[in-house]
Amino acid sequence: MSDTSLRATASETVSVDGTNTGPQFPTVDGHVLLVGGYGAGNLGDEAILRGLLSALPPTVTTLTVVSHDPEATVADHATEPPAGVDLRAVRPTPTRLLRHLLAVDAVVIGGGGIFSRYMGPYATKLPLFALAALALGRPVHWTAVGVYDSTPERVVRPLVAALRRSDSVTVRDPASLDTLTRWGVSDVRLVDDPATWLSASPAHGRAILADAGVDPDRPVLAIAARRVADPAATDRLFDAYRAVAETYADRGWQLVYLPFCRHPTEPVERDQRVCVALAARCSGTVLPVATASDLLDVVAACDALVATRLHAMLFAHVAETPFVAVSYATKVQSLLDALGHADRGVSLADVSGPTLLDGLDRVTTRPGRTAGQIGTEAEGDAL
Repeated sequence: MSDTSLRATASETVSVDGTNTGPQFPTVDGHVLLVGGYGAGNLGDEAILRGLLSALPPTVTTLTVVSHDPEATVADHATEPPAGVDLRAVRPTPTRLLRHLLAVDAVVIGGGGIFSRYMGPYATKLPLFALAALALGRPVHWTAVGVYDSTPERVVRPLVAALRRSDSVTVRDPASLDTLTRWGVSDVRLVDDPATWLSASPAHGRAILADAGVDPDRPVLAIAARRVADPAATDRLFDAYRAVAETYADRGWQLVYLPFCRHPTEPVERDQRVCVALAARCSGTVLPVATASDLLDVVAACDALVATRLHAMLFAHVAETPFVAVSYATKVQSLLDALGHADRGVSLADVSGPTLLDGLDRVTTRPGRTAGQIGTEAEGDAL
């Protein structure tokens, strides 16, 4: 697999339908407050932040990121903004946010799938924060956000009010565009998820795998495992993961489990526990990669991926790694459709060992050569 690179310059974005839609980061000046789900252990969100930092306009002098772990955010992303930008971070407490709101020149909210049934208490307050910023005369921009029908009704009214008054709104998938259109929000543009603007190095990913004891010269199946909100569906997911892992192990593939999210408190966001349980049942290696860029490189170095995190799917798309995705929410199938991978999705209602195996076999098999033969051939080459 060859190294991939940025699909366009960092100063512009191309929407998922291929249309040039102008600047990826909003046109803002001076000291900017960036609000999102950063510093909470989700490497998908950290990939979004990395993409946004790469696209900062030269008019930004200071960027303060609202983060649940300010020290880690600054340490992990210090080298990513353009030269001359002062990168800071602040915890999302009411006192600190109000103080910064009075000091900054503009507010940018995003990106990522903030508004859905999975949103937490912090995200439910973002529309009110945006309305407060607008009342103080601060420009407010929403960038590459996801907004879905499952958003709690109590959040929809203040969210729509804030969006209608804001300076710009961009969304990252057609489902969000459709949702906002039906809610009466106009002047919304469709853009790519900022994580898709990152570059991947399969060579570096192979080095990470080798350091973890995985032979990069033998086929590797990665499983980005997670829980979902419905306990019964979580049980079915685990059984499906296990069936896939056991089948591919029998075919001679190595197994790697990738925890994309390691939230400190939310059970549904603690992927590490699912990955450890799978490794205990099926063998394989749990690989808790520290940064989004390293995780992208690992995905690029793998031969196939089961994605149950949106950014696992996006990483596979960027890296051109064969994958099958569990469509556990509207945003997943919406982005699969937009990126030309509609046939890669398995709905959460239909997920099982056979459905995931069928999807994997379709993307990993070349004409005249089965997925099982890939493992057998590689195993023979290593002897």
